[in-house]
This record gives sequence, C-alpha cells and structure tokens, in this order.
Amino acid sequence: MENKWCFDAQTCHLLGIDPATFTGAEEAIFAAVHPDDRQTLKAALTRAAEQDVPYEPEYRAVWPDGSIHHLTARGELVRDDKGRPVRMNGIIWDITVRKQAEGALARDGRRNTLLLQNGSDGIHILDSEGNALDVNIAFCKVLGYKREELIGANVVLWDAHLSPDELKQKLQEQLDTRDILTFETRHRRKDGSLCDVEVTGQALELNGERVLFFSSRDITERNHAKKVLKESEFFLRESQRIASIGSYKLDVMSGLWKSSEELDRIFGIGKDFSRNVQGWQDLAHPQDAEMMGQYLSEEVLGKRKPFNKEYRIVRKSDGETRWVSGMGELAYGPDGKVVSLIGTIQDITERKRSEESLRKSSERFERMAETVPTVLYDYVLNPDGSNRFTYMNHRSKEIFGVDAEEIIADSNKFWSLVHEDDRQLVRDEDNRANKTGIGLVIEHRIVTPQGELKWLHTESKPSSTATGEPSTWSGFILDITERKAAQEGIEHLAQHDILTGLANRALFSDRLQNALSSALRDRCSLALMSIDLDMFKPVNDQFGHPVGDLLLKEVAQRMVACVRDSDTVARIGGDEFVVLLRNVAGENEALTVAEKIRASLEQPFVVAGHSVRISCCVGIALYPQHGEDELSLSKHADFSMYHAKGNGRNQVRLHQAH
Repeated sequence: MENKWCFDAQTCHLLGIDPATFTGAEEAIFAAVHPDDRQTLKAALTRAAEQDVPYEPEYRAVWPDGSIHHLTARGELVRDDKGRPVRMNGIIWDITVRKQAEGALARDGRRNTLLLQNGSDGIHILDSEGNALDVNIAFCKVLGYKREELIGANVVLWDAHLSPDELKQKLQEQLDTRDILTFETRHRRKDGSLCDVEVTGQALELNGERVLFFSSRDITERNHAKKVLKESEFFLRESQRIASIGSYKLDVMSGLWKSSEELDRIFGIGKDFSRNVQGWQDLAHPQDAEMMGQYLSEEVLGKRKPFNKEYRIVRKSDGETRWVSGMGELAYGPDGKVVSLIGTIQDITERKRSEESLRKSSERFERMAETVPTVLYDYVLNPDGSNRFTYMNHRSKEIFGVDAEEIIADSNKFWSLVHEDDRQLVRDEDNRANKTGIGLVIEHRIVTPQGELKWLHTESKPSSTATGEPSTWSGFILDITERKAAQEGIEHLAQHDILTGLANRALFSDRLQNALSSALRDRCSLALMSIDLDMFKPVNDQFGHPVGDLLLKEVAQRMVACVRDSDTVARIGGDEFVVLLRNVAGENEALTVAEKIRASLEQPFVVAGHSVRISCCVGIALYPQHGEDELSLSKHADFSMYHAKGNGRNQVRLHQAH
C-alpha cells in the first residue's frame, strides 16, 4: 500500500513544497530531500516502523530556488486499538542557522586548535586532580619535554614553587571560581633547571567536566632584567647616598623639575614640594639666590655653557645652611632649541668646612711660622738627585741672610752658605738620614753673605710616601750661635781658671795624659814644670786681694808669652802654676824655657798704680828620664821646685835622679 503524507503549510514551506499542488505522494517528499540524505531519511523511517522507536533524523532539503536547508524531524509510530500500525505523527524543525553556527564553530575550533598548538605562549589543560589533559608545543619547549611525556603527567612534575598539598589546595581554589587568575610561579624543566613563568588560568567546562585552562609565559629573562634594573637602581641610589649626590632634570619650557631621592634628602624636601622655578629659588641661600639666578639665565641658558657652580642652600626640613656643588648640561630638541637641563647636585658642606678649617689652620700656621725664631722648611729628595726646598718661611732672611724665595728657586743658595769645613759632614749626615729614614739631627756652621759665622741646629723627619715617590723631609733650622758661644764659655770655665783664664788642674791633667800617649807613640820627650811665686803673700797683705788678683793675671800673661802655642800653662792653686812642654829636645831646651819664665817674672809689675816686685822657683822633671806617668813626673817636679825654694828662691832646678 502506498504511504500518504499530510503536511501543514509551514511544513510544506520547510520542505520547499507548494501546498497547493502537494498530493501527499511519497515521491514528492523524497524529491525535496537532498540526494545525499534520502537514504538516511528512509532508513530512519523504516527503523521506526519496524522497531516501534521514535525517529530523529537530520537531513537537508533542496528548495526550488536551489538553496539548501537543514532540517530535523521527530516522530513516532501510532497504532490502533488492535496494535496495528496506522500512521506516523511528527514535527519538523529548520535547523539551518544552528548548523551554520556549528559549522562556523567547528571551523573556529580547528583554527583555535592550530593557534593553541602553535602559539608562543605555553598552554596546558589540567583536570581537577592536576593531571595534564593537553599541552601545546610552546609549553613542551619551555619545559624540555615531549608532548607524550606531559600528557597525563601531574602538575607536581614541573611546578617548583608549591608543595603537592599546596598545589592541590591552589587547584581547588581555581576550580571553585570563575575568575581569570594571573600569578607568577616557577617551573622545573626536565634538565632540573628552573624558570620563572607568568600564568593566566581559568576554570572551564569540557565535556561536562570542570577543567583548568592555563596560559603560561617564560619570564625568566624579564625577571632577570627587572632584577638587574632593580639592582642598578639600588646601586645608583646607594652611590648617590654615599657620595651625597642627587640628580635632577629641569624642563626649560615649563620650569618644572624632577629630583632623585637623594636630592630630596639634600634639599630636605618632600613629595609635596613645588618643583618649579620659584621652588628652586626658595631653596637657594638669600645671599646666593640673585647670583644663581643670573648665572643660570646668562651663563647657562644665555651662553649655553655647562652648569658648574658651588653655592649655598637653606634646607627646608631644618633650616640648616648647606654648601652644594651643581653640575649639569643642556639637552636640545630636533630644532636645536634647549629643552631641558640635566645634572647632579652634591652636598659638599663637610668639604667646605674642612677647607675652611684648613684655611684657618694654614693661616694660623703661617702666623706661627713667621713668629717662631726658626726656619721651617720642606725638602724633597728626588730619586734622580734633584733635591730641592719646596717650602721655607721668611725667617730665612733673618738667619741665613738670604730670602726664602731665592732658596726655594735654587737650593744651591743654601748649600753655598754651609761652612766649608762642615759641608761634607752635612752631606754625609743628610745621605745617612735619607737611607735609614730615622730622621736628621745635626749642628753645623754657615757663613752668611754678610760674612757672619753662625751655628745652626737642624732637625727633620721624612713623611711617609708611596713606593717610588720622592720623599719629603719636614724640619726646622735654629740659630744656636749664642747658645754655642755660651756653651763654649761654660766649657771654658769648666776647664780654665776663672781669674787668669789659664787651664785648670783638670784640663792640664787631660793634656798631660794626651802628651804622654803621644810621646810614647812618637818616642819623644816632654817636660813638666812646677812653679811657685816668691813674695806673693806680702803683696796681698800690703795692697789687698784685688791687687793680688790683678798681679796673678799679669803673671799668667808673662808665662804664656814664654811658651809655644802647643804648650800648656795652668794655675793649680793660689800662686802655684804648672807648665807642660811638648816634644822638647832635652834638658837644655827645658832649662832655657824655665829660665825665660823666671827672668820674665822677676821684672817689676805695675798693678793698680803700684810697682810690685816678685820672683819664682821652677822645678823641672823630664819624660821619660824622671818618670813615665803623671804622678811620678809631678812628684819629681814639685820636689825640685821645693829644693829651689830651700836654696834661696828665684831659682830653676832640674830634677836629679839618684
């Protein structure tokens, strides 16, 4: 029996059939179905009739205008009360739009799959347990794994930031939210190395299951660059802080400026300070503000010179006056116009204070140097021997008779003053001190250009210098001429008779010992005379001790006139004298000198207007005939003198060995 189809007008429209001409014939129905789908539709209808199941075919209809429409039908078999199939009831929907959407979605899906697999960012999809459902090429490349090694692997394989328990908690938190989360973590590569990554994740539905979709990007280099930049900024800040150097940029057109953290500290300003021209002027010290304004406008902006100026500021935080050194350069635009001034400002307050202290100290030193009666100097010893004075105060004119400037210009000016007998001594001591480095202490003579003989006391010490650098000796030179004279006077008094100026017993004994040593060495003779005045006590008693003292002086002069310069006359008691004759030829020469002394002293003396007559007795002992030491010679000379006195005075007696 042929099947008959009944459609309403809407269904006819969906099938592309004219309701007016449709007879319900089955051929008309299938003629409207796309040739490729006819067999599918017939099979669905047959299965529904034979198996008594609903049919839900999807197929295409070809309209008379040639357009293709996607349809879906749903129907079921209807039976009579005896269970026999009577008809099929159903409805038809036009799903063309949905199919087009699904086609577009399928195309987009393929395109997105290609994009995900070949994108530059790493993609990995995890299930609720953290197992990888899918990964793309970029993700594999970052971690160094093959795709098949990562599919099914748990996230603990590559996450190096969180522990397994922490990862589980983190995954659950992300599954429970629909928000897109972005965070930074660290992944472990297959070779064990670590990399920093930035991850963006979101929970999605996939085949009815909640999954986590992650996009990751390797930020190791970025983080390293950030770290390097951060370190550079830190070092810059620390360098500026340590050196008290702040930086700034002044926009010339707007007059606004930016400052570094250290510059704010130097100025004592906060973030709310008005960084404009007026603000800059307010920071300058009132006494420097006008000068700085002119300098900036005329020299820097006007003549386009680099900014280089030291000036004072008043720090806003505490009102303290500080010294700063500003340096900067102009920056120009493409048109050649000045656009900005970029530079640095350094706090130089401590340096300025040190300079001021040094200036005052230098002035104080100069005042002291010109006040002390001493020549102060610096003397440089160069390796090549070109030694020179680099400093000398003006006391040199007073002591040397030569201006300091002349000696600094030519060191030979000083060396020419050194006494010729002391010049080698000074040179030797200078070299010795330079070699040992223990300092120089020396006394020597100079002859000034004016012909004055002076004694100088010099002391100097070297300053520590780097190896190979010339050493500088700093010291002083003191005029000790008067001290030397006083010292010589003291030494003279210690060795000479105060009244007569003759050698005393100690000096005579010292000279006798030296003469004995020379006589022994040279195998020559010497004579020792013991002399006692006759009639000296009556002079004292008659005219007084002052006249007696004057008489003793005259006696000393007459005795000295009778001997050679190499001989010695000494006073050893009130009117007792001794004479040492060095290198005598024999007893005759000694007797001749003794007789000369006796004859000289018996001549009248005129003392304080009084005519006085005295005489003397002389005892002589010879070396080595009468003794080889001072004691024996003195004993024999005294014995001979007393023997002369006992025989009538005014006599000369030579010791006679028994």
